Amino acid sequence: MRRLRNWIPALILVLGLSVAVAFASHWTGWIVDESCARKGIHAGDHTKHLSATNPAVFLNEQDGKVFNLEGPSRAETLLGKHVVVEGKADGDKIAVESIMEVPAQKASD
Repeated sequence: MRRLRNWIPALILVLGLSVAVAFASHWTGWIVDESCARKGIHAGDHTKHLSATNPAVFLNEQDGKVFNLEGPSRAETLLGKHVVVEGKADGDKIAVESIMEVPAQKASD
């Protein structure tokens, strides 16, 4: 019985982490072409840079990390835009569930 009591907190921790990983997360940043993202460039026209070897990627505004997007068809329509991406991250890839443009903030009068 003592051994079981020692394992219960570890089991609860592992199960809790498993459940947390199963839920989607969201990130804020920009959809840009890969070469500009690696340089940290998010402003400008990225449409002329897209190619099979230079796809649209997500540049996280918080830490500058670049993520490849699984299911990026909508991403290309938001190229150069400030967006919120929801999905599940696996290393440097995000399995995209949704991408929404962040509304531009209006200047206060």
